[in-house]
Amino acid sequence: MKKLSIGIGVVVVAVSVFVAVVLASKEGVGFALVRELMASVGIVAREEITVEIANMAFPSSTITVRPGTKVTWVNKDVARHNVLADDGSFKTELIGRGESVSVTFQKEGAFSYYCGPHPFMKGVVTVVE
Repeated sequence: MKKLSIGIGVVVVAVSVFVAVVLASKEGVGFALVRELMASVGIVAREEITVEIANMAFPSSTITVRPGTKVTWVNKDVARHNVLADDGSFKTELIGRGESVSVTFQKEGAFSYYCGPHPFMKGVVTVVE
């Protein structure tokens, strides 16, 4: 009987998460609500974030993500860019217009970065649980 009630509990949680995702997508509600619901039942979703490089800048220069999040930088400029961590923890290749590069952040912390050819272009990825 105990296994049955645990199984039913898992099904209820799964259905609740599914309903929240469907409502969020149909009602335009942000996925922050869905993330909160999932976190409250111990489900941690991996995310993907896109940062555009435009006008010789990282317009979304400061972002906060959870561990396991993949951050993708997409170059919208004519100039070639890359992303280098101040602490040397990551370094991407140079990318041209329309190209992208990704880094997955596993550890908590604040990771300052800049563009190698254009060091005035700076940003920070903060990883928190």
